[in-house]
Amino acid sequence: HSWPRSIARKIFAQAKDWVKEYPRLHQALKIFQDSAGKVFVKTSCAIKKHGPLGVTKVALLIAFRSLILRYDEVIVFSFDGVAEPVDSKVGVQQVETGTLADLAYLSKEHSTHFTQSLFKNAKDRLKNGDKVYIARNGEACIHVTWTGVRNEITAAYEIGTDCRVGLDSPVVIIYDSWTPPETRGQGIYQRVLREIAKSALMEDKECWIYSLSNNYPSVRGIEKAGFKSRYRMHKIRIFRWFTWTWVSEVHKEHQLLTRNYM
Repeated sequence: HSWPRSIARKIFAQAKDWVKEYPRLHQALKIFQDSAGKVFVKTSCAIKKHGPLGVTKVALLIAFRSLILRYDEVIVFSFDGVAEPVDSKVGVQQVETGTLADLAYLSKEHSTHFTQSLFKNAKDRLKNGDKVYIARNGEACIHVTWTGVRNEITAAYEIGTDCRVGLDSPVVIIYDSWTPPETRGQGIYQRVLREIAKSALMEDKECWIYSLSNNYPSVRGIEKAGFKSRYRMHKIRIFRWFTWTWVSEVHKEHQLLTRNYM
């Protein structure tokens, strides 16, 4: 059985050399390999922790939400300046506006996040006047977030473009925030949000941000940074055919309950 294996190895080696001649294809396959490896590791850990039955229940729930009934909710916050003390384990030495060259450099170190499609979106965002902020601790990137001046809020990725919150005047919107996995849970997110919000106030602009309500770490970080919930955007989808969206205002009593609960 040695000669079939040797032939297979030669074919695999030739295919590997051929792929390397096409950098984009090689990068895409590398990202796919990394993603598949992460999925396999997460699935294995989930099976060890919850057992096959527990993982099956979660998979069925995900399928139910995807195919039959799905409810999503986005909380919209505005900055009020009353922030909680932040005990950050990692120092945020500087928060500065970045460039496309900065993102290209980061894509080498964090290729699974800064993909080609994200890089293309970044070009369009910068072209339209949005800004990317990069927080660093020394030379290391510890957070990336985007801002743009808007007259309304639409959480297109999270809930679609049909649900909107109209605003009385242009405000600074913070969106698409990302912290490297190795520095998460260390108070960086809220410190960066606070710096950006204060910078917006110096330009006589309000600062707003939004997050999915079930993204508890993000919601807690936003509240710690001094933001208060103002609106909730809702979306219900049934069988991928029928969709309802609406916006509700958050009252002060509900704000207090949310803060105490979190």
